[in-house]
Amino acid sequence: MKPLSVSKYIKNNKKSYITSIIAIALSIILGYGVECFIESISESSYSSQVKPLEKAFTISRISDKEISLEYVDKLKKSDLVEKLIPTKISYVKYSTQGSVSNVRIFSILPEDREYFMNEYDITLEKGSLPEEGQKEIAIDERVATNNNVSIGDSLGDSKIVGILNSEYFLSLSSYSSTSDEVSRYKDISKDDLIKHEMVIFPNDDKRDDLDQLIRTFSKKDINYSILSEGMEKYQSGTASSKQILDALFVLIVIVMVVTLSSSKYAQFINRKIEFGILNALGYSRGMLMERALKEVLIFNLSGFVVGIILGVATSFIVTKAAFTDLGAIGVFISIKGIVISLLTPAFTALFTLIPIYRVLGKLDAITIIEEG
Repeated sequence: MKPLSVSKYIKNNKKSYITSIIAIALSIILGYGVECFIESISESSYSSQVKPLEKAFTISRISDKEISLEYVDKLKKSDLVEKLIPTKISYVKYSTQGSVSNVRIFSILPEDREYFMNEYDITLEKGSLPEEGQKEIAIDERVATNNNVSIGDSLGDSKIVGILNSEYFLSLSSYSSTSDEVSRYKDISKDDLIKHEMVIFPNDDKRDDLDQLIRTFSKKDINYSILSEGMEKYQSGTASSKQILDALFVLIVIVMVVTLSSSKYAQFINRKIEFGILNALGYSRGMLMERALKEVLIFNLSGFVVGIILGVATSFIVTKAAFTDLGAIGVFISIKGIVISLLTPAFTALFTLIPIYRVLGKLDAITIIEEG
């Protein structure tokens, strides 16, 4: 017996085929877009707030009380530490979709600047680095975009003289902003400057151990920023918003699966006469089920491919406008989004085939033809 041709059915029912593909593709575009939006928020927040702590930690004094000599000596003598650098940290506002935070501006002594920039892989894109004795800042290019400033503009009471590039959203300012400060700091040793505020670079593969060591220090005496604490704050801060958006994504999948499955099932029910005639011509229920399976798989796979292609393109446009063009990180390629998007065609196929199987199981060619 001649095999049933799915391609001929598609050729003769192009409108139905295209409608099915569009319906599946639209659900995937929507779901994939939501996932990319979620990841863009998360990635922007993590990179600006937590990622700098992957390279180094900071400790600062509380009010006028210096960092205790006990802590300084413990860090100096520890084989977990590669280098201690005196610093002064200030902040600049950084806004992304759904959140407003602050990113760091490090004031680094000229002799430590090269080491600091190498460790953070910071490059000077345009302009110059801040000059000691001047209120100057070299700002990260994404932070500059986010604040709509460029070289020559002022940020607070500092003049922007350079644009920096790195993946850590860090900016640099002069350690001494006046000539008086330059003179004063010349008479102060780096060991004494470290007691005010410091950046701590861990030795290779010792970051987690150093993290645990600093965690034993009392926060009654100092303020410190370490990776483990940064991760905890990040996860607690993004947990609720991610849960809401993830729930929205799941709801989208459920609604689209129910809608698409019902629509596809209705199409097959309306083809009862066709199945009845084919059954009367000698095609078994198994052969008809195989035909239905091929149709459903081809329709859903086609919709999935089209949906992912258009989803990536749509997400690129949306995240570029909502994130990248505003100095944030726009995610438009998402492995998780692709995997989760498979749920729509997979469950649509499943919940379409189950009732079709039951209908074909009760197939009575003569009755169906007579009723038609």
